[in-house]
Amino acid sequence: MKILLLATLLTSSLLAQPTPPAQQPSPTDPAAHAALHLPVPANPALPTLFLVGDSTVRNGKGDGGQGQWGWGEPLVAFFDTSKINVVNRAIGGRSSRT
Repeated sequence: MKILLLATLLTSSLLAQPTPPAQQPSPTDPAAHAALHLPVPANPALPTLFLVGDSTVRNGKGDGGQGQWGWGEPLVAFFDTSKINVVNRAIGGRSSRT
């Protein structure tokens, strides 16, 4: 009787559904993107080249504050911005895992 009860308890605990983790915001959630203050294309009628990456592409806020620049900012000078948007959406200081 004790063995059957123990086996039943073990089996039911192994089959129990795990508690789901706390709901994380979706990476495609517009509210999550708004919180990052990412730049938007200047002219939606033009094609857009989005630059993505880490701090090597965009340091700090992308405004050169404290002498910090990534390679994405000077890259804009190589494009005719009347024909194409170049938007640097890289985020420095965040892990590539998140």
